[in-house]
Amino acid sequence: MTGEPCAPTPHGGGPPAAGTPRGHPDPLSVSELVLLAGFLALLGASVILGPGEDSVRILGVRIPSFCLFYNLTGLHCPGCGLTRSFVFMGHGQVLDAFRIHPLGPILYLVVLEQAGVRSWQSIRALRARRLRDGATPPGAPAPPS
Repeated sequence: MTGEPCAPTPHGGGPPAAGTPRGHPDPLSVSELVLLAGFLALLGASVILGPGEDSVRILGVRIPSFCLFYNLTGLHCPGCGLTRSFVFMGHGQVLDAFRIHPLGPILYLVVLEQAGVRSWQSIRALRARRLRDGATPPGAPAPPS
């Protein structure tokens, strides 16, 4: 280290945590945690919502389309069907998900991968922060008093 201050991360999370390579965001920055929460919310919604051919349902009640283009023209936009495709994936119906929108299952896997990676990074960062603050790692003997 040359004594220079760390440059802020591209996500506005401040300087990287100890052990984080320079130029990579701190996994515990607010923006990283918001992204993780968003990915987990998408995955949770895909499991909670019920799949259907023309719409998704929650507790058996049809949720109307929020697509402005479809509501104004009656024509499907390139994104129409992605929500239903995600919901089919959340229920393990992969073939139906591809049939509704071919890009849906691919994007679902990207969201699933990102949720897993960001969860793992956050857990590792929490452990590193705890160790840096003087806590003993799990399973390690307590320091002598």
